[in-house]
Amino acid sequence: MQRCLNGNFNLLAVVPHRLSVYQKQLAQVQQSTNGTESAELVRELEKNIEREKEKAVSYRQENTRRRHNYLPLIIDLMKILAENSALVNSVERAKKMAHERKQAKTVGKS
Repeated sequence: MQRCLNGNFNLLAVVPHRLSVYQKQLAQVQQSTNGTESAELVRELEKNIEREKEKAVSYRQENTRRRHNYLPLIIDLMKILAENSALVNSVERAKKMAHERKQAKTVGKS
C-alpha cells in the first residue's frame, strides 16, 4: 500500500482485461435473451472476444521475437560470409552506400 501512496503502481492492475469484460457481458446477454437485438449483440461480443484473443496471440509472438537473442545468428552469418569471401565486399558496399546517403543528405540541406 505504501508503494501506491508514493506513486508506484501498475495501471494495468487497475484496469480489467477487455477479454474478461467481453466474456462477462456475453454471459449476461445470453442469460437474458431479447430476440434479434441480443443476437446482434452476441455476434458483436463474440467478434470482440475473438479479436482480443488474436491480439493476445500477436502480443505473445512479438514478445518472443523481442526477447530472442539474435546475436549468435548474426555471428554465424558473418562467419559464413567471411568463409565465402563476401564479408569484405558487403562491408565495402555498405560503406559506399552510407557515404552516398551522407552526401545526398548534405546536398539536400544546402
